[in-house]
Amino acid sequence: MRVLDNKPLLSAKDLRLLLWASDYYHHPLDEVLSSAFPAGLRQGNSIVIQSEKRYALTDLGKVTPVDQLQRTPKQKSVLEKFQGNSSCLSESELTTWNDNWWPAVKQLIAKQLLQIDLSEARMNNPEASSSIAEIERHSITLTPAPSTQLRAGISPGESDFNADLLPRPTIINP
Repeated sequence: MRVLDNKPLLSAKDLRLLLWASDYYHHPLDEVLSSAFPAGLRQGNSIVIQSEKRYALTDLGKVTPVDQLQRTPKQKSVLEKFQGNSSCLSESELTTWNDNWWPAVKQLIAKQLLQIDLSEARMNNPEASSSIAEIERHSITLTPAPSTQLRAGISPGESDFNADLLPRPTIINP
């Protein structure tokens, strides 16, 4: 027996909900648990986990005067935002600031004023740091767990439910 994933794929809250659904709908728990995962994972494919991208100024972006972007006000605004920040910004932080940030960031990356940055995530989040190191080594993949492994954590009797155990209706012909 070996550990498939270092972290559980479902939280305790998710498991309680799935257990409730299995009980409420009288459906086998292993099938309910299996249906909680993406179809690709259930079919045996690996799934790559993507983390939120963070963007940072390049060395050129740090020294570029924002006045050079007078003809592109959105890019100027984004560059000012980054130059006013001491660290990089995540996609969610940029979306909170401005819903239409991506076109300007894309252009600033093309002009080599911004870059995608992974170092900030390493410093602020040790958990993300190990994940980023793993991504850099090779892609993180989740391996599918057979239903027998899903049943391993279930107490006896919970996984034995079968719809065939219910009494079949008797049909009376008139």
